[in-house]
This record gives sequence, structure tokens and C-alpha cells, in this order.
Amino acid sequence: MKRQTLYTLTCLLLIVPAVFFAQKNKVDSLLKVLPGQKDTNRIKTMIRIAGAYRRLNLDTAISYANIALKESEKRKYVYGEYQSTYKLADYYREQGQFGNSLKNLERCLKISKEIKDSVGMAQTYNSYGNTYQRMGDFPGALKAFQNSLIIKERFNDKTGMGNTLINIGNVYDHMSIYDKSEEYILKGVAFKKEVDDLHGVAGALNNLSIIYTRTKRVKKSVEVLEMLLRDYKNEMEPFLLSAVLGNLAEAYQRDNKLDKALKVATECLEIREGLGDSTEVSYGLITLADIEMEHGNYDAAIKHAKRAMQMGKDMGLLNHIWDANITLAETYAAKGDYKQAVEHYRNVIRLSDTLINSRAHTTVHEMEVKYETDKKEAEITKLNDQKKIHELEIEKQEADISRQRWFLLFGALLILCMVGVSVMVYRSYKQKKRSNEKLQSAYNVIEEKQKEILDSIYYARRIQSSLFTSEKYIEKTIGRLKKSEK
Repeated sequence: MKRQTLYTLTCLLLIVPAVFFAQKNKVDSLLKVLPGQKDTNRIKTMIRIAGAYRRLNLDTAISYANIALKESEKRKYVYGEYQSTYKLADYYREQGQFGNSLKNLERCLKISKEIKDSVGMAQTYNSYGNTYQRMGDFPGALKAFQNSLIIKERFNDKTGMGNTLINIGNVYDHMSIYDKSEEYILKGVAFKKEVDDLHGVAGALNNLSIIYTRTKRVKKSVEVLEMLLRDYKNEMEPFLLSAVLGNLAEAYQRDNKLDKALKVATECLEIREGLGDSTEVSYGLITLADIEMEHGNYDAAIKHAKRAMQMGKDMGLLNHIWDANITLAETYAAKGDYKQAVEHYRNVIRLSDTLINSRAHTTVHEMEVKYETDKKEAEITKLNDQKKIHELEIEKQEADISRQRWFLLFGALLILCMVGVSVMVYRSYKQKKRSNEKLQSAYNVIEEKQKEILDSIYYARRIQSSLFTSEKYIEKTIGRLKKSEK
């Protein structure tokens, strides 16, 4: 126990101050460059300053976001209008000013739709879900988260899908629909692991531990939470660390380990007060008051419960007021102050009618949301099937195209071969023709020469014939001479 306490105190001493000074240094550096900037660069810097002040001073953060918004409106700088309005919605939600948060989110959604910014729309719907969840409007939160998830699925945004699935699981947890809660959280964990988001995995496992606690698997919850503190401490921001400690305090309490529960709950509250998140501080006070009461520290329990009740009134959170009154009534009864106990029980009864009506209304919406959710899941399954069929068709088309390409390539090669052969045959024909023409020309020359030679011979014969007496003439002459001699 001492080792665990020392570990957690070390986290408090190192992490929270480190985050504080890091943010303070960031603010100081941004404030130095702000005077020298103009136009949209000045607006962007003020938005960054507002973001840096979020964990330091929410009022100052809101002030800078408002200045950035006014300058963006003046210059008609849409990006600045959206970012400053979105930050205002977040900061007002953290302060418990849910009306102002919703008002700014409405403007964010309008801007993102006008400029057709799907990422902005998904982000705005997600913030809507967070605000509705803080307000206790769980059907509204589910609807907003589902709208965000649908947009993220179109772009296969695995990180965003993981976050939204976990958010939906958290809403179902608040609605005590634990099977759905576990289902969605595990889906979110799968996406977180796929993108190697260790902080996200730690956050999801922390949420899963809540289900184990609520479903009386306390030892499993303690095992998961202690593992997170042991193995994921370097991945946790202070807010997540406070959540893990708060859940571990509740698990220890249910496991009747009140000493451990008290120390962990105290450490959790210190972190939440340092972060300035009123809603989470109120939750922490109620948890700590319950543990103090079971531990027999009645005065401390009353002190924490009264503070939680006042914060609930300031934020208009009936469930916080109801829980605080229950704790106060039980604590006064255990202390023996029955007059005060009766008074707070009466407060519980008065609040119960409002809460019962609200929860009855919520139950009806839960059924409607469940129907719509199942319907959307069926549509998504159908779309996935159609997508697979389409992919198979594309693969078939690609195979056909590939075959056609090979046929075309083979045909082209065949044509090229035929053209090559034809060219070779044509060239051979032309060469042979030229050879024949040469031979014919030579033959003609020879024939002409032969004719000339023959003509010369014939001509010589004629001359010869004219020069020499014919044989018959000679015979006749010889015969005549012989006769005359006689």
C-alpha cells in the first residue's frame, strides 16, 4: 500500500507540475510573438493561446477565444470562426455552462456544413455527444456520437472511429446497458491498437474497468486498473490518471479495501482540482464522501458531500445533487443526527420525482436509440456486403482487363511479326526484281551483241558470195572447156 501511495504521489509531484510549467512556457512564448503578428496569423496565435490556457485558467482561455472569434468575424476568416467557436464550446462545457456550449456547437455545425467540411462536422458531432453526456442527456449523446461515427467511417478514420466507439460505450455505461458498453469499448480498443495509440488503449481499458466494477467483477477491475498504473503511467495525461485513480478508488471500496480506497480517492481529487474540471471534481467529492462515511469519518464525509451538492447546484446537475443528498442523509443517520438525515431524505424524495420522469423519458429514448442503432448497424453490414460484392466485381473486371491486355499484347506482337515478315518478303521481292531487271538488261545487251555479230557474219557471207564464182558455174565452165578441146 505504501509503495502504491508513493508511486501515485510521485505522479502527482512530477506529472501535474510538469504539465503546468510546459503549458505556462507555451503561453509565454506565444504571448511574446503575438504583438508582431497581423491578420490571420494573429488570429491563429490567439487560438493557440486559448488552447494553452485550457489547463491553466479556463476564464482566460475563454477570453482569448472570444477575441479570436471577434477578429475572425471582422475579417470574415471562416477557419478562425470555426476554431474559436469550437474551443468556446469545449471550455464552456468544462465550466458546466452547457447552454453556452450547445450554442457554440450549433454555430460550429452550421459553419462546417456551409463550407462542406466533413472532418469539422464529425468533430462537432463528437463534441455535441460529450456535452450531452455531461448534461445527462444520454439519448442525445448517442445520436450525436452515431452521426460522428458515420462520417468517420466514410473516410476510414481509424483513430476517430476508435474514439467515437469508446465514447458510445461510455454512454451505454452511464445508461447501465453494460453489454453494449463493453461491446463498443472493445471495438474502440481494437482500432486504438491498430493505430498504435497507447494513450487511447489505456483510456479504453480504464473505461472497461468501470464495466467490470459495475457488473460485480471487482477483482478483474482492480487487476486492470493496477496494470494501467504499472504499465501505462508514461502514456497517461493527468486527466486520464485522475480517472484511473477514481475508478480504482471505487473498485477498492466495493472490495472492502477502504484504506486503499481513501488514499487513492484523495489523490484523484487533488489532480482533478488542479485541472479545474468542475464536473469531475464534483464526482470526486461524492466518491470521497462515500468512502469517508464507510470509513467512519462522518465530518469529512459531510464536508465533501456538501461541497459536491453546491457544485451540482451551480452546474444544474440534478444527479449530482441527488447523490450528494443521499450521502448526506446516510452519513447523518450513521452519526445519529436523524433530524438532518430526514431533511436530506426529503430532498432526495423531491428530486426523485424529477429524476424518475427524466429517466423514464430517457428509457423510451434508449429503446428508440437502440432500434436506430441496430438499424444503422444492419445498414452498415449491408453496405459492407455490397462493398465486398463491388470489390469482387472490380477484381473480376480487373482480371478481364488483364486478360484483354494480354490478348492485345499478343495480337500486337503477332501483327508486328507479320509486318516484319512482310517487310522482309517485300524487300526480298524488290531485291530479286532488281536482280532480274539487271539480268534482263544484261541478256538484252548480249542478245543485241549477238544480233550484231550475226548480222556481221551474214553481211560477210554476202560479200564472200559475190566475190567467189558459184560451184555450178565453175562446173559448167570446166565442162564447156573440155568439150572445146576435143
